[in-house]
Amino acid sequence: MKDRYLTSPDVISRQIGDEFVLLDTVSNACHLLNSVAAYIWEYMETHSQQEDEGATLEFLVRQVSTQYDIPYETALADVNTFLADAMVNGIVICQIKS
Repeated sequence: MKDRYLTSPDVISRQIGDEFVLLDTVSNACHLLNSVAAYIWEYMETHSQQEDEGATLEFLVRQVSTQYDIPYETALADVNTFLADAMVNGIVICQIKS
């Protein structure tokens, strides 16, 4: 099973200077992302509509591990934290694949 993580279509993202901001147009909540979360978001936003592995947990973890030159386990913790928080806030959707 390879669940896919998708950015919510109700979220507008903008980079303003060095900061990355998300606006949830349903709840009107604004989210400020750190650099790792912004990297994950941009990657998901670019790849979530493609039929590749770009939005699976495994792929996101490998991308973060490579991009930031950190151990796989550290990247896994970072990605899991971001995805869990993002899903609670309704800005990321998990599409379950069997």
